[in-house]
Amino acid sequence: MKVTKIKMKPGCHYSSNLVEIDQLYITGCDEPGFYKKSVVHD
Repeated sequence: MKVTKIKMKPGCHYSSNLVEIDQLYITGCDEPGFYKKSVVHD
């Protein structure tokens, strides 16, 4: 699996702070798509 895109939290589009990442786009799995960072972490 590989993360190819990220979505930042609203209002943080140009931030480089990793804490402000909202969703990750994951490829190389059965259901590629955007997943919440907290779901991937768990």
